[in-house]
Amino acid sequence: MAVPTAGNAVFSINAAAVGEVASATLTVSRQPIEVTAISDTYRKHEYGIVEGTVNLELFWDTAGVTGHSTIVTALENGTLLTAAAVVWESGKSIAGNAYVQDVSISVAPNGVAQATCTLIFSGSAITITQ
Repeated sequence: MAVPTAGNAVFSINAAAVGEVASATLTVSRQPIEVTAISDTYRKHEYGIVEGTVNLELFWDTAGVTGHSTIVTALENGTLLTAAAVVWESGKSIAGNAYVQDVSISVAPNGVAQATCTLIFSGSAITITQ
């Protein structure tokens, strides 16, 4: 995994740094599935497969960073990002294989560019190191 440098965390794909993370939010859930039989008096539920998403806010400085195009290309082509990881200075991390659901890029009046993107984990375990 890539090691954070100037920021508090870094986002990497296959251990190659893609960008510094301004913030990251992980959501892990298990959706209920209704399994009520017609003869049942009350509804019954089972819980489905674990799923997870990560919402990232990245500093989007395109000078010298080739990984940003990887995110956009993955979105355009529907490509699975293998070994996508967010690693904090503290050693905490979130990792797994993921698809890019969306990307939004904004530039502030002072020229600082940030990208917000959502990754959906797919086909393998989500590893959370605390």
